[in-house]
Amino acid sequence: MTSIVILSYNTLAYLQVCIASIRRHTAAGSYELIIVDNASTDGSAQWLREEQERADDIKVIFNRQNAGFPKSR
Repeated sequence: MTSIVILSYNTLAYLQVCIASIRRHTAAGSYELIIVDNASTDGSAQWLREEQERADDIKVIFNRQNAGFPKSR
């Protein structure tokens, strides 16, 4: 299994396209998506919560503040 980690901060449209592309071009069951949301305020966090509830290939870490790229975990 491959873990695909994506850091997100206020990039809802890009995030949706990216996840859709991964799902379209990657065999189901061969990967897991790990999204780190860095306290987005553009609807990304809400959309990710909904995705996490209905899809079994995604895990989300919700940071309470924008820690920046190097510190996000």
